[in-house]
Amino acid sequence: MRADADGLPRIGASASTLGARPGAEQGDIPVEGGMVRPGTGGMSVSPPPPSNLPLYRRPPEHGGTARKLWLYELDADGLPEGLRLRPDPVDPDRHIFIEPVREMNIADYQRALWGTRALWKRV
Repeated sequence: MRADADGLPRIGASASTLGARPGAEQGDIPVEGGMVRPGTGGMSVSPPPPSNLPLYRRPPEHGGTARKLWLYELDADGLPEGLRLRPDPVDPDRHIFIEPVREMNIADYQRALWGTRALWKRV
């Protein structure tokens, strides 16, 4: 993810910030009527080791080509109420979603993701 001036992840709704890209086609999670639902996607993360990340998302010090991104980790036990981890059924060993646990407004989902900002530690 991109780092902010304080070294913590920058919040936003892009592929390189802490948050989800709304939308079904190019996004991370579909939004219907302003709502997101569990089991439909969410913010993408990868479990260790760093080689699970695509080269273009992995910083050079971890064998990748992403020069302006940092590698962060999150203790899954620190997820706030309202969020959960769900392995991607297509590639469960390399890709995980941080998704809502119940139907919620997209703004509330983003705020929940952004609320994890201080829990991410740079690797």
